[in-house]
Formats: sequence, structure tokens, C-alpha cells
Amino acid sequence: MRALLMFMCILVPSMCFAIGETDSYQCSSGMKRIKLAMPPIDLQNEFSEQVRGVAAKQVMFNQIRHKLDELFKSLMDRCTNGYVC
Repeated sequence: MRALLMFMCILVPSMCFAIGETDSYQCSSGMKRIKLAMPPIDLQNEFSEQVRGVAAKQVMFNQIRHKLDELFKSLMDRCTNGYVC
């Protein structure tokens, strides 16, 4: 989360938030100090759980796709060798 906030600080140095919990960051130019809103930790944890869930689903889908590719190749091999009518 902090890396994203630092990136935002560098990308748009004129941003300044003062809502909720804040954390200040020094911009890369060293000229301004801005405050960025920090979402509550429970919201950050919920977001990270969702990201982990999506990553797990991607792994599962990649495994399924790999298995389907193997089955397709096997079927195509059987078709070209005359085993399937």
C-alpha cells in the first residue's frame, strides 16, 4: 500500500488529502510534503484477501487450461493417426 502511495506522490505531486488517517510523504523533487489518505487497516486487509483470492483462482484456471491443452493435443494426435472415427 505504501509503495502505491509513494508512486502516486511521484506521479501527481500536487495531490493533497487530509481526510481520515493520513501519512505524509516527501515527493521525489523534495519541494513539497503532502498528506495522503490511508484507508483503515481492516479495509486494507480485506483488499489484500481479495487479491490473494484472485491470484489463487488464476493459478487454478491456468492448471485447468494446461490440462485441457494436453487433452486437446492427445485428441488431435488420435485423430491424425486414425484412432478416432
